[in-house]
Amino acid sequence: MLTKKYSHSESKCKVTFTIAADAIAGAKQINLIGDFNEWNHALAIPMKKQNDLYKITLELPTGRDYQFRYIGDNGLWENDWAADNYVPSPFDHVDNSVVSLEELAITSKKTSSSSGASSISDTKKRASGTATTISLKASSGTETSSGTETSSGTETSSGTRISSGTRISSGTRINSGTRISSGTGTSSGKKDDLKKIEGIGPKIAELLNAAGITTFEGLAASNVDDLKSILENAGNRFKMHNPATWSMQAKLAASGDWDQLKKLQDELDGGKIK
Repeated sequence: MLTKKYSHSESKCKVTFTIAADAIAGAKQINLIGDFNEWNHALAIPMKKQNDLYKITLELPTGRDYQFRYIGDNGLWENDWAADNYVPSPFDHVDNSVVSLEELAITSKKTSSSSGASSISDTKKRASGTATTISLKASSGTETSSGTETSSGTETSSGTRISSGTRISSGTRINSGTRISSGTGTSSGKKDDLKKIEGIGPKIAELLNAAGITTFEGLAASNVDDLKSILENAGNRFKMHNPATWSMQAKLAASGDWDQLKKLQDELDGGKIK
């Protein structure tokens, strides 16, 4: 799961990466690897365990996409199933997760403070369980082994970036007995981009679509228990996601009240009320 907090004074965004502790079977520690540390295992970023979750916050330059994956201390890999996009890796039948950070207008002057920035080389010195925010400097033009750019960069009126070519892996399971609230039909053929709802990535949007929820109106009419059932029936990797505010957000999206939706999302943490 990804949570983004954009800076209003400089072109940076604090991204919190979250994965369930049991997402990688047998792992006693989960680390983060991606474009931001050049896929270097020696620079793998240790994540901090909080209850049944592993979390780490990175401060990243905006205006680009970053591919990443999680790796356990047992050598097993896992994706983030609420990422902004998925692109093929250099390895057969393996996708990388993608976090897309759009370039926002700067509303105030940058300050000259030198505090808070730490180079990626410092991550090797970080012990597990210490501070969980890392500032990273991305070198322009750096090429990585994954390096594929797939975001179309299309902007909506709400300022949300829509990535084209989203790739959904096969094998997603939907329980045929899942009950969907009335009003979620798609007889008109209309289909909204449910990824505009905070907490919903391409994989979860695919789950909702397969369950018959393809519009903001349909999502707004769905109750929390139905949404939780869809996530739970799709497997353990989706159970950590909380759909408590999805209907509320969808009502604003359905009415076209994008400013109010953005205001609400600024108060949320991964789709949940703080």
